[in-house]
Amino acid sequence: MVGAYHFEKTTEEYLEQCAQQRPAVESLFRSTRNPLREFEASLRLTPHRFRSLAGAADAAASAGNRRSAQSYYRALMALAGTNGAGRPALARLTAWSQRQFATPRPPH
Repeated sequence: MVGAYHFEKTTEEYLEQCAQQRPAVESLFRSTRNPLREFEASLRLTPHRFRSLAGAADAAASAGNRRSAQSYYRALMALAGTNGAGRPALARLTAWSQRQFATPRPPH
């Protein structure tokens, strides 16, 4: 019966439920020692989830792991395609990417 109820939800009900759960999920990941590892574990169970990819990209960027952040950002852009124009996660990651590529690298 739980599965049947899940499929009877409207899009609006589903989005409202996600919005209600978001603060709890965000606080959970803020309290972990390695949020990137948690997002990677989530992506192994449910690959190609928009919010998991966005969270992994944010976590990698926050940790200074530029290569992983770029990889997750590319996967997120490929997943969203042209449909993600108004999504805050994409706007935030696009701004991060532009800052990363605009900053000249110091010579080695």
